[in-house]
Amino acid sequence: MKSIYWKIFLWFWLSMMGVGILFVSSSFFLESDSLLSKGRENALRSLDRVGNLSVTLFEQNKIRALDRLASRVEETNGFVLYLFSGDGQHLYGDRLPQNANRIINRVLDKEGPAFLVFGSRPLVAKPITSNNDKQFIIAAALPKRWINEPLNPSYYSSVRLWITIVTSAVVCLILAKHISKPITILTKSTRKFAGGKFDERVLPLIGRRRDEFYDLAAGFDEMAGRTEKLISSREELLRNISHELRSPLSRMTLALDLARKKGTPEVETALQRVDKEIVKMNYLIGQVITLSQIEAIHSPVKQDPIDLEELIQKIQKDAELEASSRNCFVEVTKTEKISIAGDYDLIYSAVENLVRNAIRFTNESTAVEISLKTEPLLAEKKAVIAIRDHGPGVNDNDLDKLFLPFFQAGTELRTTKRNSGLGLAITLGAVEQHGGKVTARNKDDGGLEVSITLPYIGEHKD
Repeated sequence: MKSIYWKIFLWFWLSMMGVGILFVSSSFFLESDSLLSKGRENALRSLDRVGNLSVTLFEQNKIRALDRLASRVEETNGFVLYLFSGDGQHLYGDRLPQNANRIINRVLDKEGPAFLVFGSRPLVAKPITSNNDKQFIIAAALPKRWINEPLNPSYYSSVRLWITIVTSAVVCLILAKHISKPITILTKSTRKFAGGKFDERVLPLIGRRRDEFYDLAAGFDEMAGRTEKLISSREELLRNISHELRSPLSRMTLALDLARKKGTPEVETALQRVDKEIVKMNYLIGQVITLSQIEAIHSPVKQDPIDLEELIQKIQKDAELEASSRNCFVEVTKTEKISIAGDYDLIYSAVENLVRNAIRFTNESTAVEISLKTEPLLAEKKAVIAIRDHGPGVNDNDLDKLFLPFFQAGTELRTTKRNSGLGLAITLGAVEQHGGKVTARNKDDGGLEVSITLPYIGEHKD
């Protein structure tokens, strides 16, 4: 069957039919063989009362008196009496029921009372001993009302309830496993694919089924194959771009040096402008390649211990020169001895991009503030690095877009100080590779604060 719709339908339909069949079968069994109902107990007690007298009359050969007793019992209780010898021979009673031998054999086998449904006339029989120590079997055909009077409704209800529960549970468990297995496989494969394992495929794992899950798995494999091909093509393209762009830039730099040696002071300004643009182009190419490499990482990043306190102090020292050229300064306002696990170069690049971005936009004679602390987040402890400037901030509508590649925030000052738009995207990619997150918010007293949250492994020990 190729449709999961019809599979679910038939499973539930067959489950309901199976429960119904077992319910009916159990009803027949319980009604036929159980001696626990009130009606059947009453039948046996009534049979006891007339049994001894019937045997006595029979032994005394008082057949007419026995006939009158049988007629009175039939008129009063609706019983039709029959008498058998201890070995099952028929002794008394007309119109012997068809299943009389069956119930007599059951009494002989059990050596005790027995109950049997015969159409709408149940049969009850039990052994009895006469005053002369002879063995007889007294039997009676009961009226229909005796089988409609259950003895212990809770007993029947509990048995039927358990039959229903067990049967439906087994069928539903089989159905649930049949449906959930491919979903579990798809979930695991999707997570592996999202984690960078682009050669992950599903069809070999789901078996021979040919339903909607097969179609879904085939679609996933087709998507994964195309995505893997596109990513491989992009990586190859970036490598080619890097080579094709940087080679002429290197030649341009060489030509620029030769022009300076042969040039005049009048053209020096133009040459400096060309040199500045070449540096910008090299920097932009480097950032594009870095971002591409971060986004295309196929394996987990390094898990080396990183001393965050030492890292931000080094970044502060390296950034001071650029800050002084812009008439501002970098200050570490708070720090703790914190260690994380990861790739030192990626974390360094992520924090440095934020600091350089803050230096570019903070007002003159103000500080770019760096703080390092731990904060509880749910049941875990996190390391938080915050970089804050005292500049114009960002429009609230643009905060969520800051980390998109090539996005430029829309404030007047930030528009006049445009950069490549890749630094924050690189920061986000590097932090997410370490299981962290990056957030930005405007401060009430002005400026923008960007926070990096990373998994915490403990205090750094010297």
